[in-house]
Amino acid sequence: AFAGVLADADIKAALAGCAAADSFNYKTFFKFFAIIDQDHSGFIEEEELKLFLQTFSAGARALSDAETK
Repeated sequence: AFAGVLADADIKAALAGCAAADSFNYKTFFKFFAIIDQDHSGFIEEEELKLFLQTFSAGARALSDAETK
């Protein structure tokens, strides 16, 4: 799913970081999830997804309805 979106080296590094059994860092995963899940509902609603780019830069545009469907 990320092929063509992320650099192969980044994908390999991410997979290598949790290659060993019991090495997946759920705390890091949930840190990123919490950033996107701004209302802390446990779900990423469409409105939160529209503002996803703004988590990287406050001046970024909102995603369109078509982009979030």
